[in-house]
Amino acid sequence: MLKKIGLSLLTSLLLALPWLGAGGWWAVIAFVPLLILQSEREKKFGWWVALSLFGWIMLSAWWVSVSTIIALFAVPIVGLFFSWTPFMIYHYVWKRAKGHLAWVVLVTAWISFEALYTYQDISFPWLNLGNAFAETVWAVQWYEYTGTFGGTLWILVANILAFNLWQERKSLKRRTALLIWVGVPTVFSLVRYVTYQEKENPIQVCVVQPNVDPYTNRMYRDDLAAMTELLLTLSSEAPKNVDFIVTPESALTGFFKEANLPQYQVINIFQEFLRRNYPKATFVFGATTLDEKEHYNSAIWVDSSAAVDVYHKSKLVIGTEMIPYPEVFEFLRIDNISDYCGNYGTQAERAVFKRTGAAICYESVYGAYFTEYIDKGAQLMFVITNDAWWGDTRGYHQHLSYSRLRAVETRRSIARSANTGISAIINQRGDVVDELGWDKRGVINGTVNLNEEKTFYVEYKDIIARLSVFILALSLLYFAAMLVKRKQ
Repeated sequence: MLKKIGLSLLTSLLLALPWLGAGGWWAVIAFVPLLILQSEREKKFGWWVALSLFGWIMLSAWWVSVSTIIALFAVPIVGLFFSWTPFMIYHYVWKRAKGHLAWVVLVTAWISFEALYTYQDISFPWLNLGNAFAETVWAVQWYEYTGTFGGTLWILVANILAFNLWQERKSLKRRTALLIWVGVPTVFSLVRYVTYQEKENPIQVCVVQPNVDPYTNRMYRDDLAAMTELLLTLSSEAPKNVDFIVTPESALTGFFKEANLPQYQVINIFQEFLRRNYPKATFVFGATTLDEKEHYNSAIWVDSSAAVDVYHKSKLVIGTEMIPYPEVFEFLRIDNISDYCGNYGTQAERAVFKRTGAAICYESVYGAYFTEYIDKGAQLMFVITNDAWWGDTRGYHQHLSYSRLRAVETRRSIARSANTGISAIINQRGDVVDELGWDKRGVINGTVNLNEEKTFYVEYKDIIARLSVFILALSLLYFAAMLVKRKQ
């Protein structure tokens, strides 16, 4: 019993280590203890799989409970379903058709369920396996071709090869296969990382981190005048040639009618500030906006002219910003408590202004979604967020690291404003060039390069996930036909 518990929890720990800041390499052997346990034909194997995956999720993402206690239950339960189910599909096949077919089912089923968890209403792709290398971006520069689903494929096959090596420890063939599978992409990535050169097309950015506690500071919710003064004071530290001043999600408190945005006094104050100090610059800040039908978590572009541009966040956080499958879960809506809870609007397409796009908070977790800004012409990306909701935990570190992956996938520089957490400037290799850490108020001034070229991943997005669904369907059909033939 102790051996079974140990093997299960060892998989939990090895899977969690990348999200705890120990680097992505642990993921390439993380499933080996669980596969060893399976090889011993444990009758209650499904329970040990559940223990392993539940432990991984809790170790990696327990911090979601800081903002809402419901998430402490919802994230592991739903996440467990989308990870346990593909593993048990593989286990069912493994017991009846060992060999290559079982391995193909494991890889394609896992990727298919990751894709399902990414693209449906109930979505939390935070722990997709390909994200394990988010803090080891030098090793996955090839994500510009595959995205994170390529990383998931790489990790799963590496685990299979590592398990095969464990079974035949003296096999030169097994050693060579594992070395080639892990080593070749790593060497390619390292060479790409060292040799990648950004084209000179400089833009000056100022990233503002106001560091206002959303739980205890009245300014965040109620005092627009004080918040405006703070933002302007910090923005005064920008250089005279600044092009963009980027502030966080919900930087402006209150609600703003979109039809009247140019007439709001606070908008006029920002415009006048720019005319006097930075006539060529543009402010980008977060606010809640309304039209005749909906209210939105928005990013707003304001320059020294009368023009005001707005983008609406469209990947929403379940519960606080949207109700999944509203035709089914409409009864969960809590309009009687707040008119602005679980009921935010979205827009059908990404929007780009002045060759820039702004991913708002949770949107930066979605690779293919992020590429839609590039499709619309974004040559520079902003990420505006408020990571203070999660407290001083691993949550804001993980969130920053996903922006690093987006930079690699799209080869776009990113200016990230986080209220508090980690505001940063990220280059096109995914390096954090400069940052402002937790509980610090200030600005980051820096130069980034525009890039108009599109990567393979931008063009073809999650093709690996689509192929996996197709191959899984064929594999399961073949397996079903094999069982029928065997019975006959």
